[in-house]
Amino acid sequence: MCGTRAPIFQRARALAPNWAAAAHLEINIDGIGQKKAKEAWARIRRLKETLALDPRNASVMTSIGDILFKELERPREAEGFYREALLIDPTNKICQGKLLDSIRARSLLYRTLSLPAMVVRSIRERKMRWFVWIYVILAIKLVVFLAAWVVGMGLFFTPAAVIYEWFVLADIPRTKPLPRILAPLHTALLWPLWLRLAMALTAIVGLWLLILWKPFGIRPALALPIMAATFGIHFIAVSLLVGFRRLGARVGHWQEARRMRREKGAIQSEM
Repeated sequence: MCGTRAPIFQRARALAPNWAAAAHLEINIDGIGQKKAKEAWARIRRLKETLALDPRNASVMTSIGDILFKELERPREAEGFYREALLIDPTNKICQGKLLDSIRARSLLYRTLSLPAMVVRSIRERKMRWFVWIYVILAIKLVVFLAAWVVGMGLFFTPAAVIYEWFVLADIPRTKPLPRILAPLHTALLWPLWLRLAMALTAIVGLWLLILWKPFGIRPALALPIMAATFGIHFIAVSLLVGFRRLGARVGHWQEARRMRREKGAIQSEM
């Protein structure tokens, strides 16, 4: 396939140089097996050139968003492309899900709270990346305690993560009114996200303090620092992992820009 792909696409592009679908498919196939950030930026550049051929191609917009989100750790920029794609194809369920994922990923708080669920999902889908394994080993010391860690942190983090998801979904404009049973919440949903989240987290922390105090005898003065330290360690670890990925994306962007300058300089010198 790889040996015959280039001539086939060259003929297709020669016959229809403005055929965006052929260019899009070629770029996607070229991306198979590519791991470097500079290669991702090169594909984004080519996809934007393809988008210029067909400015209303929602599939190309979604592909740009996928690279920004999944490979370059830029969920905010990816969100913009997903939104543009949905303006053209608003019923695309897959793109709707990607938009929600990009909105959630913008928050380090949510990424920390959803970490146990992400680890379980990665194991189930057999897509656990090397940095996730490193985090798991550092967080739980021994892999044999993974199940206990997932259960414990899942109980601690998941309620807040679910509430955060619900608040994010509530901020997205609705095409249908809220069910009658939830109508009294309409006013509360108009409050700023930080205020709603702070109130929910306060309630969750208070509930945990009560649970730890009454059944287990751990007083709030001791339980609160332990809870804060637990969350803080996980938050710092997630921040470092995201920071390293973003740094790699920046380096790749610089490498691709330098390569483009060299090519442009070579063309100008030949002229």
